[in-house]
Amino acid sequence: MNNHKILIYSYWLSIICLIHCISFPIIIAILPFLDIVLEIDKWLEVGIILSVLIFGSYSLIHAYITHHKNIKPLIIFYLGIVLSFYIHFIAHNHANSGILLEIISGVVIAGAQFYNLRITPKTCTNKEPHSH
Repeated sequence: MNNHKILIYSYWLSIICLIHCISFPIIIAILPFLDIVLEIDKWLEVGIILSVLIFGSYSLIHAYITHHKNIKPLIIFYLGIVLSFYIHFIAHNHANSGILLEIISGVVIAGAQFYNLRITPKTCTNKEPHSH
């Protein structure tokens, strides 16, 4: 898998994480009114967070080393990951403050990827496929 594909996967995973972090608390809050009980699968949460961590780390570290030498996207990204781990595995809080923190963590993680994309030189992100 080449670096460009991993970068694309990383951005999409961050977007999926953001959508999940925003929509899931809303869905959880609405379901009891519809007499539906949903058991949250912890492995789904672990899978999403680990996927975002692995692909995001790779793409951000690659961009840092080869393109811009700016540590800020990495710091922002890891702050979001730490917050997400804290919310899901330490605090176990799905009250209003937990929901707000979950949304913030998703925004921070996705924001780090968008910031990284913004500071990466455009010639590095718009590569044409090689013809054989």
